[in-house]
Amino acid sequence: MSPQNETKQVFKGAFLLTVAALVGKLLSAGYRVPLQNITGDLGFYIYQQIYPFLGAALVLSLYGFPAAISRIVAELKQQGYGLSLRSFYMPVFLILMAVCTFMSVCLYFGSEHIAYIMGDKQLKSSLQAASVIFLLLPAVSMFRGVFQGSGDMVPTAHSQLIEQLFRVTIIIVTALYVTSSRELYNIGTGAALGSLAGSLIAGLYLGMRFWRRHPWTHERWPVAYTHYLTTVALYGLFMCLNYMLLLLFQLADAFTLVTSLQDYGLAHGEARQGKGIFDRGYPLIQLGVVLGSSLALSLVPSVTPSRFKSRPCRVRFYIRALLKFSFVISAGATLGLALLFPEVNQVFFRNSAGSSPLRWMMLAIGFGAPAICVASILQGLGRVYVSAGMVAAGFMLKWGLNLWLIPLFGLKGAAAATVIATLSVLGGNSYVLLKTLQEPLLKFRTFVKVLACLSGMALWVLSLKRVETMIGLDSTRVGLLAFILFAVMTGALLYFALLLVSGSLSRREILHVPYGGSVARLLPRRK
Repeated sequence: MSPQNETKQVFKGAFLLTVAALVGKLLSAGYRVPLQNITGDLGFYIYQQIYPFLGAALVLSLYGFPAAISRIVAELKQQGYGLSLRSFYMPVFLILMAVCTFMSVCLYFGSEHIAYIMGDKQLKSSLQAASVIFLLLPAVSMFRGVFQGSGDMVPTAHSQLIEQLFRVTIIIVTALYVTSSRELYNIGTGAALGSLAGSLIAGLYLGMRFWRRHPWTHERWPVAYTHYLTTVALYGLFMCLNYMLLLLFQLADAFTLVTSLQDYGLAHGEARQGKGIFDRGYPLIQLGVVLGSSLALSLVPSVTPSRFKSRPCRVRFYIRALLKFSFVISAGATLGLALLFPEVNQVFFRNSAGSSPLRWMMLAIGFGAPAICVASILQGLGRVYVSAGMVAAGFMLKWGLNLWLIPLFGLKGAAAATVIATLSVLGGNSYVLLKTLQEPLLKFRTFVKVLACLSGMALWVLSLKRVETMIGLDSTRVGLLAFILFAVMTGALLYFALLLVSGSLSRREILHVPYGGSVARLLPRRK
């Protein structure tokens, strides 16, 4: 294969993985709305207490371990070695098994203590069920890593969608069952079983593809156990941290929110209910972050250390375009959700409880999407450990702020902790990227133009809200949903038109995103 075709293949595979990841994230965020509707805030609270552990296992099997294994595969191929059963598969699989078994054992035997820290001892059985999922990670991660290291992204993308579909289906079915039986705490066990089934089906699919390819040899060479261990255990774990920003914040909430709300003055039952209400914000934030980063992440394959060295000006252009797309889209999503949040809360979650703190929490979209994009850029430039360290620091800051602010301000304190921690990650990553590029990331006039466009969209949405109040569409969920859809579509179109007219997005930037040529024709001609 020629270098040009190989590059095209890499870009195509990276784009396919990005699309699969986005669909998976949309599924992961979307199913939690009907889950809350079925089980109520208490059932949603129970699920959200277990979700960070299940989500961590999913991220490890999709991003962390496969990235580490694909790195080893690439290194072996550069050295002229094949993928030996004895010198590659067996030692790497044993290392994966040891790491994952350690995680599983810690979670299983520490479940009682973890449930105690969470302030709810009834979560013990759900945590023990969640520990089993880690035992399936080695095989799934090995298959995905080998395929990705060989440049074939299709099996990984397909397996990700298969896993998510089975997982979501089983969780919803379980929610219907436990609600009818009034045993809400079984929703945690059902979520673990759904993740287990999804991982098992994905592993079987990958195994069949692997068997057909026969990507192994019977060669033998000295095994670099230390290198394998550090790559899998360190590089793999640091890689996945870049994808776990919101997940780690939910983990901090799982450990601190209920007990801190009790310190605020709520009874135990009220604190659990309050946690379920607060967790309504995360699916919406995840949807907003996916929206704010999806278009920008299509440019990430263009950012590599070799390209930055050989063509620095071009890579700087890609980086600025990526950041600008992320900023304008996430800013629009943040403002739109903040303006429409009472209505969105009522339609999606059946009542408007917690609208005030959750509205402020939507600011995490405006900071979170650019933070993830900057982390992806740093990762592309080889600064994996730096960006992962920023996420870890943000997690510790979120934990500390929860303990400080929630006993003083309740759910408003939890929302402030999320926003401040997200902003700190964005600030830290941006500082590192600024030092790397040695030039401003975005121009000041870009912020001014986008702010003007946001003001125009805000005036339109507020006008629609006044008309909606006069007509009385909020009397039914269907009428309110119709109003929200109309406001979102017209507001987004107006915002996009204002961005084009004001020149906030240049023709060159638009041409580098999917279907950008069609959009560029709408731009006014400038000298």
